[in-house]
Amino acid sequence: MENAKNSLGYKVVNKLRNLIATKKRKVEIEEELVNDFSIISCNCIGGMVYHDLKMKFLSPTINLYIDTPDFIKMCLNLKDYMEKELVDANNKDYPIGILGDIKIHFLHYKSFKEAKESWDKRKERINYEKIFVIISDRDNFSENLLDSIDKIPYKKVLYSHKKIEKDYVVYVEKDKKFNTVRTLTDFINFKGIRKYEYYFDIYKWLSGKYTVKECLKNKKNY
Repeated sequence: MENAKNSLGYKVVNKLRNLIATKKRKVEIEEELVNDFSIISCNCIGGMVYHDLKMKFLSPTINLYIDTPDFIKMCLNLKDYMEKELVDANNKDYPIGILGDIKIHFLHYKSFKEAKESWDKRKERINYEKIFVIISDRDNFSENLLDSIDKIPYKKVLYSHKKIEKDYVVYVEKDKKFNTVRTLTDFINFKGIRKYEYYFDIYKWLSGKYTVKECLKNKKNY
């Protein structure tokens, strides 16, 4: 699959999908959505949303991932963690930063210096009055964490491969036979629809006017 993603044909198709999807999103939501929200995301979904909407990154959680227990801990005390200094963990394979007692995996950065500069610049842009938290049930997620997720004091959504009776859960039916939701940023069709927006109208939700339940699309397997 990785070889296919690196092929010229795949890249051309993805570029076309991006162009189609960006135009479609602009028409559909430009009246609803204002670029003043901060997406605090446990993985690449937040960055991809900003990218697809051609919006400025008002969040430091871009092109990285954080294990779910650490991510929830950070969200429960977000302002305190944003005041902590990011420290180099000196990982050999890719940059990892230590923020207090949590670990941040900067998979898509060339160096810790680059990662820290981006983190420090973007954390200053956070709009604490309009925060949206995005979680998916991977990277050491367990249902034992649900009580802690309940306490996160921001609008939140959890993508889950299982049906969970919480008003912030989006059930990803396609992944029900797996132990986790798989990559949610992949395109699922030529129209440029990504997996994370197939089951859930994330743009409607980001307007701040609707609950997660009101934004569910109730789709079947694609």
